[in-house]
Amino acid sequence: MRSKKSSSQVTFRLASVPADRYGFANGCYSLQDQGGQLVAAQSGPFRMHAADLGVYLLYGVHQDFLADPGTGTPTPTAAPSAAAEWSVTGNPNAGYKLTNNATNKVIRVTFLSDSGCAEYPEASVGAEGNSPRTVRNRRPVYGYADVHMHWMGFELFGGDWHCGRPWHPYGVAYALPDCTQYDQGTNGDVRAFLDGRTPGQPYDTVGWPTFGYWPSPDTLAEESTYYKGVERAWLGGLRLLVIDFVDNEALCELMTTKHLPCNDMNSVRVQNQDLEKLQDYVDAQYGGPGKAGCGSSRPPPKRAWSSTGATSRWSRASRSRTFWIAVSSRACRSATRRRWTPASTS
Repeated sequence: MRSKKSSSQVTFRLASVPADRYGFANGCYSLQDQGGQLVAAQSGPFRMHAADLGVYLLYGVHQDFLADPGTGTPTPTAAPSAAAEWSVTGNPNAGYKLTNNATNKVIRVTFLSDSGCAEYPEASVGAEGNSPRTVRNRRPVYGYADVHMHWMGFELFGGDWHCGRPWHPYGVAYALPDCTQYDQGTNGDVRAFLDGRTPGQPYDTVGWPTFGYWPSPDTLAEESTYYKGVERAWLGGLRLLVIDFVDNEALCELMTTKHLPCNDMNSVRVQNQDLEKLQDYVDAQYGGPGKAGCGSSRPPPKRAWSSTGATSRWSRASRSRTFWIAVSSRACRSATRRRWTPASTS
């Protein structure tokens, strides 16, 4: 309940923790070891950025990250990596443990609710207010639909062509990076062609935080659908998002650099996994599984899919948000009507 910073200053903090391991997201905490000493006191308190469900980056007041360099002793480091990822397990009654994702070393800690944490870099939706009300419980859903979106298209052509992605475990600075690394060989030539540039022509490659050249409607080779932008669209009335997986084996073969095989079905599987990771990531930001994620519904096997689906919620504080996503195949096209009646709201 208390923590002594020095012989002349005593700061009282509450050993108040969330009800489960998912509730630490975006919170501000100091860590106390079993001996009652603050962990990495010179870097704390820490903003807990959720990199995945129950997995956190501990962001210090000096804009550094708490990591395990292999010694088992949490130490500040400049950049995030697996060594800076900590899985939280336990509960308020039994206590919580931190397991480092790189070393698997476990430390028992007491989380002390604190203030004065640095803000973790992140984009905002840039809008306020309540989204238009949606009728639920097996009744019609009103809003508008985006019936054709390649949200996981950053993986096409072997995965090293597109600059940026809709999310990244380490946040917006890593999701929307400088694009220089992608302008190499035929990757760069194809990128320039689709953006309407001459290969080798200088342009502002920087993404976050300045966005001098991209995103824009004409820059096809850079990410323009960061998940916060889709949340903003939800605030404006978006209720159905049909996601098409996409690839082209011939163009993939032309790429100088790639980390995925040039196989369309492999791309489908990878993009489906990415969509599920995105769902987990957004859920993690808002308090746990099912709390806020971009849930997806898929066509039932061996029959045409017309209007089945499942709901999920974006929620912040006590406000509940309903958002609809359909993962598309050709059989799904009839589900993209302006007025959509779901078969289930579970």
